[in-house]
Amino acid sequence: MLVSSGHVFTVGNGTLGRLGTGDSKNVMSPTKIPLSFFGKEKVTDVVAGTTMCHALTVGGSVYVWGSGNVGQTGLLEARRIRNYATERPKKLEALPKNRSVTMVTSSGDHVMALVEQPSL
Repeated sequence: MLVSSGHVFTVGNGTLGRLGTGDSKNVMSPTKIPLSFFGKEKVTDVVAGTTMCHALTVGGSVYVWGSGNVGQTGLLEARRIRNYATERPKKLEALPKNRSVTMVTSSGDHVMALVEQPSL
C-alpha cells in the first residue's frame, strides 16, 4: 500500500521476501517499509507481481524485492543464483543510465518500465 506521504506499507505472506520488510516473516497488520530501504526517496508508485514488487521513487529510480527465480526482479545477481530472493528493496541498476523511469507495471512473473526518451 502506498500512502500520499510516499511511504509504503505491506501486509500478508512474507515468503521469499515478497513484503520487503527485510525478512520472510508473515505480517498480519500493515507495516511500514523503512524509507531508508528506498535510498530515503519517497515512493510514487508500487506494483506487485505474483512473488515480487517494484517501487518507483520521486527521483525516477526503481527498487525491487521478492523472488527473482526467473529473473523477474531484474537484478543481475538473480541470473546466477537458483531460487534467488531479496527480502528488502534493492535499487535496480540494470536500467539505462542517465534516464529516469516514469512508470512501472507488473503482472505474474514479469515487470516493464517506461524510460524517458533523451531530448533530441
